[in-house]
Amino acid sequence: MSVVSIDGVPAINAKDALDYIHAVMLSNMARAAGFALLGNRIQKVLPALDLPPPDVVVHFQAERLKHEAARFENWCIQYSLVSMISACERYLRDVSVLVCLVMEQSGSGGRIQRAAVTRICNEAEKDTSGLWKLLTNLFAALGRPETVIEGRGRFTSLDKIRNCIIHRRGVVGDLDVGKNGMLEAAWRKTTMTDPDGQIVTSLPFKAEKGGEFSVTVTEQKRSWKKGEQIALSVQDCQDMAFTLAEFCSQVQDQVANRLRDLLTKGA
Repeated sequence: MSVVSIDGVPAINAKDALDYIHAVMLSNMARAAGFALLGNRIQKVLPALDLPPPDVVVHFQAERLKHEAARFENWCIQYSLVSMISACERYLRDVSVLVCLVMEQSGSGGRIQRAAVTRICNEAEKDTSGLWKLLTNLFAALGRPETVIEGRGRFTSLDKIRNCIIHRRGVVGDLDVGKNGMLEAAWRKTTMTDPDGQIVTSLPFKAEKGGEFSVTVTEQKRSWKKGEQIALSVQDCQDMAFTLAEFCSQVQDQVANRLRDLLTKGA
C-alpha cells in the first residue's frame, strides 16, 4: 500500500499506519473493558473486611459501605462503556485522517505538502461528529457512501446507551427512546466452554485433561422504558467490548480494501 510522503520525504507506510491505528483501538478497548472489573473486585472484597458494628462508628456502617460499593461498581461499568465508545470515535477519526492523507497524496502526484497535513489534522480535531456521522463521512471520503457493515445497528445502539449515561446519568429520557417508547440495544455475547461442557468464566484457564474448547456467539438484546435506570454487568461490558472491536475490525477491512483499489487501479 502507498507510502504517504510529506514534501516528497517518505513518512509512513499506509498499511503500517492502518495496522497501528487498529492496534491502539484494541488496546484502548481492552483497558476500558478492564476498568469495569474494578468495582466488581471491591464488591467481592467487602465480605472479607472486619467491619465494626454499626453502633460503634455511626458514619461507617457496614450496610452503608456496601451501598457505596454497589454505586461505585455501577459507575465503573458505565464509565467503561463510555470509554469504549470514545475509543471507537478516536479510531474512526484516526482512520479518517489517514484516508484523507492518502487521498490528498493520490491527487497531487504522489506528494503531499505540510500545509495540507496541518489542514487535515486540524479539521479532524475540530470535528465533533458522533459515531454515525464519523462512519458516514469516512466511507463518503472513500467514494463508497453506500457501504453497509454488518453490525452497524449494534454499534449505534451502544452509542445511544453512552449518550444516556453521559447526558442523563443513565436514566432513560425522551431523547433516548424510539417510537415504541423504549431504548433498545443489542450486542454479541461470546461464551467459551471447556472440554467438560463447563462455561469458562475467567482467563487464563487450564484444562487438566486437555481436549477441545468451544466458542459460541449469540445475539443479546435489552430494552429500557422511559424513567428506568440503565443497569449493566461486568460481563455485559466484556461482550460490548468484543462487539465494538469486531465492528471496528470490519471497518478496517473495508478501508484497507478500498484504499488498495484506489491506489492500484487509480479508481
